[in-house]
Amino acid sequence: MKTSATQRFSRQVIARAHWIVLGWVVFAVLCKAFSPSWKQVALDGDFEYLPATQTSVAGGKLLDEAFFGTRARSQMVVTLSRPEQDLTKTDRLVGLDLIRRLYHRLGEVAWQRAMQLRDSDEKDTSARWWNVATQAFDQAIEIDSQFYEALGDRVPETSPTPYEPRLAIAYWDRGNLLGSQTVDRPSVVPGPSPKFNDATEKSQPDEKPSAVSETTARVAQDLESALVLDSDLPMSVLPISKRPLKDWEPLLDIYSWEDRTLGSQLKTPRARLAVLTLSSELAATGNIELLEQLQEIVDQTVAYSHAYLTEEERAKSGSPELLVTGSAAIGGQTLSAARSAIQYTEWFTVVMILLLLAIVYRAPLLVAVPLFSIAVAVMVSTAAVTFLTQASQSGLVPGLDVQIYTTSRIFVVVILFGAGTDYCLFLIARLREEAAQSPWPVACRKALTQVSGALIGSALTTIVGLGMLWFADFGKFHHTGPIIAVCLSIGLLVCMTLTPACLSLLGPKVFWPTSAGQVSREPRIQLISNRSVNDKDGSPGDWLWNWMAIQLTRRPMMTLLIGLALLLPPAWVGFQNERTVTYDISGQLSASASTRQGMRVLDREFGIGQLAPISV
Repeated sequence: MKTSATQRFSRQVIARAHWIVLGWVVFAVLCKAFSPSWKQVALDGDFEYLPATQTSVAGGKLLDEAFFGTRARSQMVVTLSRPEQDLTKTDRLVGLDLIRRLYHRLGEVAWQRAMQLRDSDEKDTSARWWNVATQAFDQAIEIDSQFYEALGDRVPETSPTPYEPRLAIAYWDRGNLLGSQTVDRPSVVPGPSPKFNDATEKSQPDEKPSAVSETTARVAQDLESALVLDSDLPMSVLPISKRPLKDWEPLLDIYSWEDRTLGSQLKTPRARLAVLTLSSELAATGNIELLEQLQEIVDQTVAYSHAYLTEEERAKSGSPELLVTGSAAIGGQTLSAARSAIQYTEWFTVVMILLLLAIVYRAPLLVAVPLFSIAVAVMVSTAAVTFLTQASQSGLVPGLDVQIYTTSRIFVVVILFGAGTDYCLFLIARLREEAAQSPWPVACRKALTQVSGALIGSALTTIVGLGMLWFADFGKFHHTGPIIAVCLSIGLLVCMTLTPACLSLLGPKVFWPTSAGQVSREPRIQLISNRSVNDKDGSPGDWLWNWMAIQLTRRPMMTLLIGLALLLPPAWVGFQNERTVTYDISGQLSASASTRQGMRVLDREFGIGQLAPISV
């Protein structure tokens, strides 16, 4: 008698069960150890999803070419405001303390960027950032002097730090920056820095000997001032190259109400603004960490205001609102909430599947085997996708176009757990029936043979459907659909090899304790037989499923009508509300979110469009 392909496949799987289990485990461990991380190769941002032919993408490329390295794609805005009265003198103190810290941070970032570009032989671009760093430190020190003068006799009686009460670190950094210019900095600045004002656009000629001596004197003065303000500074401050500024890499420039060119547009009697222009997209995942870092500076400013303001002053006027908003801040806060939701969804998926398997099987091993198989499938499939993405990005495989996104992983995990559980359920249900008739190895082989066609047909329907998304123009759909199809194919292979191999090795004890480790040899229960559905000899679960199957087959029309009656109300609600969608990214956040409160301040005092104009 000629055997079918599924019979031969099943025979090989059961005969080599030990090697299959060992092979999958070793392969999964190797994939986990050597594959690139998802975050390392994933794309984020909003324009990554659009085709290159879209006008917004084409225009963005033109802007990148025209303003190479200085094009701002998003903003974070710090608002200092009072809702119903003008800002007070003490509010001005809080604002000056904030922006002196921000300008110093800009100087640090620009200096570190200039050093990195110098090391990469991009000296023309490096010169621009030397200029930005110098001006940022100058502005930080100038505002620091205003702050200290306005502070007067309110100076707290605490030990000085690099940032309080004077910005000693700004003097220290400017002195070291100027001292390194003769070695590190090109003598001519070929073009304007990111902030287009008169002071920035002036090119600096070659320094003459008198200018060098003047610079040397200024260096000595700055370093001496820093040590007077904080004598422990050399031991408490890291060299610029070692400071942890990675999260601040997108920062290009800062505009504040103290800016000579745009300052008048960033203040009203009741509000002041500090605008941080960023090179990152509003939906870049790095905005999460940058928002946290910026919020930390804001919190430090507020905490220090409690040190120099008396309780009487705080009680008299209260505290101003100091909020972080802007497109990048809203994007970062939205992504942070989405990240929490993704983690919650992953855990919720695993827990729900665990509970469902426990309820259906009431056997620990029958719960463990599917979860183990799906976990291996997730490890291998995510590794395969990241390897393919890395090969596509490096051009290692000509013509390969694979991209993944930061949010794609949740779809992979949820679909693999959902579909993988279904595949395992089909196999285990059939195995229970076959084990009642045949010895265990034969039952495993027969069960796999019988369900292989159903599993392949079910999986291919989904795989082909997802693969058709390759023809979509929207990048997220174009790439994510085929990626999930690849992962689902790997999940199918795992469930058709690893799962039956594990079941074969464990033996009938997988059904413990429901069958006490033994499988009874009794005739199969037929839907139409002499045995009554009211017979209580079987387990409660068997009786329930038998009763449901008989009612379904005997009264199909009634079952259909009941199902439609249950589904129509939610379908009607969905139909009525399908157009009630919002394209406001901030609408995804709660009304109490700080970024949404900040947007209300911008709308009330300035008008949102004034800060986010359209570039044509």
